[in-house]
Amino acid sequence: MIIGRVEITSCQYCGGNDFRYGYQSGDNRLCGAPGFLENQEPIHHLVCAECGAIVFSWITNPRKYSKNIPEKSI
Repeated sequence: MIIGRVEITSCQYCGGNDFRYGYQSGDNRLCGAPGFLENQEPIHHLVCAECGAIVFSWITNPRKYSKNIPEKSI
């Protein structure tokens, strides 16, 4: 499976190759871009159907987030 530039052929935990799609929405959205609610995004996940591990996670618009990491988050 190819997501953007990332190719995933098997689960790193169990070696499975049956993947399913899921996403987090509502209160589980990624925050941090300028603005408030209008800039929150769902977090997308590729899930291994054999062991249930989240194999890969991504957001649709990563460039809208700041390159600077606030000191209080480290």
